[in-house]
Amino acid sequence: MTGQTKTFINRLLAFLYLKDWQPGNFRNKLKGKKTVTVFSQGQPDTSLFASNFDLTEGVLSIVGFKVRERIVAGGIRSEDDAKGNTAILEKAYAAGVGLTK
Repeated sequence: MTGQTKTFINRLLAFLYLKDWQPGNFRNKLKGKKTVTVFSQGQPDTSLFASNFDLTEGVLSIVGFKVRERIVAGGIRSEDDAKGNTAILEKAYAAGVGLTK
């Protein structure tokens, strides 16, 4: 997990708050929020870091997100690599549209 992702997740904890000020009785303002995770890596074999993707999505689900889809782009070493990967771009577009439904 990157430092930026860890910071993002830490900040999400503010959305968990005590219900009636009772310990262990939390309410969650994020529960059920839909999200898509997107991972890019220079390594072409996207299965090598799957455990990290699982970890990130697991933490997001703990704080209330419902992960709808995972997009993984391997072999991405530059912006041009990303722009040239039409299959991933189309998948990302479709996933975004799917969040609105």
